[in-house]
Amino acid sequence: MVILNNDISPIVLCGGSGTRLWPLSRRDYSKQFVSLIGGRSLLEMTFSRLKPFGSIVAIGSEAQRFLVDEAAGLAGCDVTQVLEPFARDTAPAMALGALAVGKANDLLLFCPADHFIPDDEAFVEMVQGAAPAAAEGKIVTFGVVPHAPSTAYGYIEMGEKLENGCFQSRGFLEKPGIERATQFLASGKHVWNAGIFLVRRDVLTDALATFAPTTLKACEEAISHHSKDGRFIRPDAAAFANAEAKSIDYAVMEKAENVVVCPFSGSWSDVGSWNALADLNPADEAGNSAGGATGNVKAIATENTFVHADPNRLVVTVGVKDLIVVDTPDAVMITT
Repeated sequence: MVILNNDISPIVLCGGSGTRLWPLSRRDYSKQFVSLIGGRSLLEMTFSRLKPFGSIVAIGSEAQRFLVDEAAGLAGCDVTQVLEPFARDTAPAMALGALAVGKANDLLLFCPADHFIPDDEAFVEMVQGAAPAAAEGKIVTFGVVPHAPSTAYGYIEMGEKLENGCFQSRGFLEKPGIERATQFLASGKHVWNAGIFLVRRDVLTDALATFAPTTLKACEEAISHHSKDGRFIRPDAAAFANAEAKSIDYAVMEKAENVVVCPFSGSWSDVGSWNALADLNPADEAGNSAGGATGNVKAIATENTFVHADPNRLVVTVGVKDLIVVDTPDAVMITT
């Protein structure tokens, strides 16, 4: 697979809590580290997907640095970690990543750690196609073409079509109700906000200087006074404390005029719920599916049920339907 001549530096945002897939994921063991699909974690799959671009930077935490290392090793990737002293949402995280990487005209590819995109080649082709727009000074965000009126995702409205195949962004929209989501789907002008960005380093720092100057200054000071231990970069905590806790959408994307949207029609999921995870696992003729150690699940007279089994214990369902069963060493959850 050939990468464009542009220098593209992938930066993976590894923050986030583990509450949405409880009890399998926890505060210190977020969902990106859990083996969820095919015995692989979402973070390992993310690193593998970005491997064609070369060295990767991960924005993570002190507590989870060795989990990130483990995923990088399984993916066979060279990963440097910038360890946030504490979580401050995506705007400060992206600022740290930009300041820690490369030259002013490098293209930075920001990706969440916990999204499922099974077609690696389609993803790389999407990034390659958007690189010229980013090199020209656009902030490119990738929107997933919706296949249903989902209320689980934020949306981006697409405006005028540009020569490079992208669209001018007309606004970032909050998660809608079902009626509005149906209207979005019918319009053909709205895509799901995937939180993936491609932007030239100096373009991002200029936008932060304009719209989030306090955060940029705090991150500049934090990076300028960082310490380094091998592949771990530790920004100064006292300086970073002055960064505003704000998402990049609120801090920059909703205000900047040079934001463009590149639609992605491939398969994508943020795996934001157990129902979403169940949908990603193949089902049998009765609609049953399993995660984890699939050999430890026995479904008898069971329909449309997803079971995630602990590898050390057999889970049997009898005469049930439309359930989600999650078995872990210290907790069992049964829900609809």
